[in-house]
Amino acid sequence: GHRQGALIGDFTYRMVLKEVAGWYRNMAVSSAQVVDDYIYPDTLGETAFSPKWRIKGRGAFRGQYTEDVHFGYAGHLAALWTWIYSSLKVAVQFCNDKDWEEHQKVKARQHYNDDNPSARKSHIRDNVHMLRDVKPPPLDYELDLQNVTDAWKEEKIRQEEHCQTISSSPPCIMAWVAGPEGRTSTKTKLGFYLRHMMKIEKGWKLENDLSTGWARKLGVVAFEPDATMRFHFGKVSEPLQILTIHSLKSYGEAWEGSKVRVTINKRIQQQQQQ
Repeated sequence: GHRQGALIGDFTYRMVLKEVAGWYRNMAVSSAQVVDDYIYPDTLGETAFSPKWRIKGRGAFRGQYTEDVHFGYAGHLAALWTWIYSSLKVAVQFCNDKDWEEHQKVKARQHYNDDNPSARKSHIRDNVHMLRDVKPPPLDYELDLQNVTDAWKEEKIRQEEHCQTISSSPPCIMAWVAGPEGRTSTKTKLGFYLRHMMKIEKGWKLENDLSTGWARKLGVVAFEPDATMRFHFGKVSEPLQILTIHSLKSYGEAWEGSKVRVTINKRIQQQQQQ
């Protein structure tokens, strides 16, 4: 959709996302890149893959440019088919890489057996193996060319220690997926799941919006200003080190200009010893 007016800014945004995803070994797919040839030659009147431009005169989608990421059904279909194609391509590439890797192992065994029975280890091969299997260090402003190697080795040691101490208990003390495909598929089930941890103080309610059909929008919704709710997690059996908050920006009139404030309090219960 229309994120900004500058075209080079849109390209830069995509390139940065691709590089960051590659650093963390994640897949990056751009549906916008697929449909570029269809959008830019006809930007002013195009509404299939791009959001509608502000109306100037009744029934005419022309005139004022608007920044909006929401596009029509054709854009959603294009994004879906792009993801399907990309997922199949990744699966095929993964199988090809595994086949090539096994082929290289066979060649290496033959080489070492014929040339050197002691099967010397290659330092380069070990480093490449480490780079492939270890999650990279955090990509922030403190990481530079002088400390990246040490940071990567420290990350390798930290991950190995973590894997040895990891337990079989669920990794999160609270997590849920709301909607038709999630475990909390109805408003009643969502309320039952949250009953012991969530306390609504003002302006929040459980809502199951069926206006879009069975792809309904289920969740906890604020319906008045200064809405407040509290989550309390008691009897935490394992150290809680990370709090992840997933945020979603809305361009609807009901959410325009809205803000959220999160306050975290930690209470440590001290056991009295006789």
